[in-house]
Amino acid sequence: MHQLRMQRRSMLATMLLAATQMQVSFACADEPPLPPIVTLTGVRTERLAAIGSKTKKCVVTAITTDPLGELIAVAGDDFAIRIINMSSMKVIRTLENHRDLVRTMKFDPSGNQFVSAGNDGQLILWDRSREFKITQRMDGTPAISCVSFSPQSDEIAAVSFDRRVYLIGQRSSQTPPLNCKSNDLRAVAYRYDGDLLAAAGRSGELEMFDLRTMQALSAERLHSGRINGINFLRRSSRIVTVGDDGNVCVFDSETRQTLHRFNVTTGKLFAVAVLDDELVAVAGSDNKIRIVRLNQERTIRELDNHIGSVATLAAYDSILFSGGYDATLRRWSLSGIKTGREQIAEREAGLER
Repeated sequence: MHQLRMQRRSMLATMLLAATQMQVSFACADEPPLPPIVTLTGVRTERLAAIGSKTKKCVVTAITTDPLGELIAVAGDDFAIRIINMSSMKVIRTLENHRDLVRTMKFDPSGNQFVSAGNDGQLILWDRSREFKITQRMDGTPAISCVSFSPQSDEIAAVSFDRRVYLIGQRSSQTPPLNCKSNDLRAVAYRYDGDLLAAAGRSGELEMFDLRTMQALSAERLHSGRINGINFLRRSSRIVTVGDDGNVCVFDSETRQTLHRFNVTTGKLFAVAVLDDELVAVAGSDNKIRIVRLNQERTIRELDNHIGSVATLAAYDSILFSGGYDATLRRWSLSGIKTGREQIAEREAGLER
């Protein structure tokens, strides 16, 4: 009996050591160390060290995932962008060329370059093959709220807090501008074939443009308040939208029909990330991430470990990244859900705060 008890203690010590090794906690040099974060099994949590003296804690404002599955880019309210190894979660490069808040970033489909933009009136294109050197910089633009690469990587769409959709790329200077009915635009996305562009903002309408003719198509009112995030399902004409009304909507851009509209929270939804053909992650002001099965119009799992609004989400395969106002970046393993078992790969232990 004594020997069995000692074996159990040894096993427990090994488990505690492993759990301790998974913890990550960074703090600024000019403030007391933050309490350690006890992570869930299968969840990696980091506090980003702020760059400079602009802020003490680094709120995560934007995340984009590398389509090659190697890197993520993470921006904070210290105006810096971190290039992070997706597996080790180690910062391998820091880019400090923005002068104000970075609101949006996107890797191109090849993973060879990514674009960043925000409040400083700059739109910067970074070259991965040259250690993320700047290859193009547009200065003097309006504050940019969202950017998106075309499927062919030859064009960037950007929206601001006005009505204009900006197209940066190979189009002729004679190409007519795209203007939305709504102002305060917050989201823009290309369909997989590159023939259609969708944008949305304060009005709650999803506005679409045929890029072959540069003509505006019908605007569809999907939300009762501002739309904050839109994302096409992969290789699909279906687009998912989230907004201030707490609703998730699915609209088919070919048939022009609303396929689903349902509420998941009394709060606001700020972000949506596509996991597969029927699963998306959504998050917002109530601190929770919800894994939603679209065809069933229901939440199948809630991840409630953030202690502030979740501002941004990004996904690669069965990995989800989240960040927001609690100054943490989190990596979640969703392999259990994606294989149809409707369970997160980790067991839900408590989070010490």
